[in-house]
Amino acid sequence: MNRLIINLLTVGTFLAGNAEYLIAGVVDMIARDLQVPLAMAGQLVTVFALAYAIGPPILVTLTARINRKKVMLSALFLFIIGNLVALWSPNFTVLMVSRVLLGLSGGLYTVVAMSVLSKLVPPEKLGSAIGTLTIGISGSLVFGVPLGIVVSEWLGWQMAFAMLALLSLFTMTGIVRFIPDLSGGEAIPFKQQFSVLKNRKIVSGFFVTLFWIAGYVTAYTFVTPFLRETAHMNTSAISVTMFVLGVFAMIGSSLEGYGADRWGIPKTVFFSMSIHALVLIFLSILTATGMTAAILGRYGLVLHG
Repeated sequence: MNRLIINLLTVGTFLAGNAEYLIAGVVDMIARDLQVPLAMAGQLVTVFALAYAIGPPILVTLTARINRKKVMLSALFLFIIGNLVALWSPNFTVLMVSRVLLGLSGGLYTVVAMSVLSKLVPPEKLGSAIGTLTIGISGSLVFGVPLGIVVSEWLGWQMAFAMLALLSLFTMTGIVRFIPDLSGGEAIPFKQQFSVLKNRKIVSGFFVTLFWIAGYVTAYTFVTPFLRETAHMNTSAISVTMFVLGVFAMIGSSLEGYGADRWGIPKTVFFSMSIHALVLIFLSILTATGMTAAILGRYGLVLHG
């Protein structure tokens, strides 16, 4: 039963990851259909990221005492609403609102799902269970984004959000049936949460993550129009390339764990961030061919974990 619960919760993180990364595959289509500049369409990623980063900590605190199962179901319901808003969005402003809803709900679901695992899985298996849960996010890069590109090219980018809404409904049904009721706990005051910023190691880790994510997402958001216009790839080639990048992202997650165990966290972080910076530098210089872009992207995403 534990394995079923883990897999069910992982499907939810897979869908949340798709909501985050899907835009990278269809940003040029959205810009064209809604008649906005490509740079403005890229702000859909920024809005999602801000909602995902700021909203969930507040929502988790406000819902701390509520039944965990009910909170997850509420998050998925809001996630479905967000996808339906994106499906029927008549203009760019409404689509931006949908991104806020998706960021809030996806982040809340992911955090609560991890807390549910900590209550249902034995301590000796918790690490592997959380690892499986995070694979759902990496898996969205491998399967979700390429599939979203194909669906968007065939039926329109709105239908990709329709698929996310439908799959989320099935996930909600599974949670209702298989996840037991779990009581909440005491909320951690905001002042106590922010007190961790007094720790210099935590602050440095925060900035490392900030700059890594900023560089990675900036490149990934516009990789599809880059491959289409600069590397002259068609939709099929772009889908294959995105699939390969996703595979290397999952490999990177494994390598990061191995490196941390073998050489220690500081050396692994320093090495990965150094390669990450070099990839971004060379990506801006060596843009002549699709092969160059793909190779650089692969090395960058190997360090994504």
